Amino acid sequence: MASTSKKRKISEENRSFQEKLTEQYLCIQSGGKALCLVCQETISVLKEYNIKRHYITKHKKYENMTGEARKEKISFLQKSLKGQQSVFAKKVKEYDASLKTSFLISQILAKRLKPYSDGEVVKECLCVASDNMFPDKKKLVESISLSRYTVARRIESLSGNIESTMAKRVSAFSSYTVTLDESCDITDRRPLQ
Repeated sequence: MASTSKKRKISEENRSFQEKLTEQYLCIQSGGKALCLVCQETISVLKEYNIKRHYITKHKKYENMTGEARKEKISFLQKSLKGQQSVFAKKVKEYDASLKTSFLISQILAKRLKPYSDGEVVKECLCVASDNMFPDKKKLVESISLSRYTVARRIESLSGNIESTMAKRVSAFSSYTVTLDESCDITDRRPLQ
């Protein structure tokens, strides 16, 4: 006879990180998992046993550190971790700004019916302006991708987004009307009656 019991999953156990673990084992909670402040390894299961085992096997030298010295070390490790994380956050923020700028310039080129290769001219102008006005941001301006192929991809992406948005909105309509205008094209010929 087969067992009908359901296997317990760790995510269903609703474990919470206890603040005492930071002082005892030099760990903090990051992204739903325990993160060692010393070696910056994640500990897969948020159990005190797993955190303690990691601490004892890898960081036993910190056992003798107590009181104010231990609190200062924890504070120092947390500050250095935040400093490392902020470097990555800054790079991501700069990349997002560069990508958004590329889309906005591509959108302007499309609205004005300009050739895609004009993106390269716009980038050259931006580089000259940044070099003279704010040289500390020159690398950020140079990271904007505006080649004709990139501009074409950006415009395709924007048009695809508009098309899917319109399709979603139209599907929610209860009714709608279609208005057609007479063609003014010279090739439009009506049959004789």
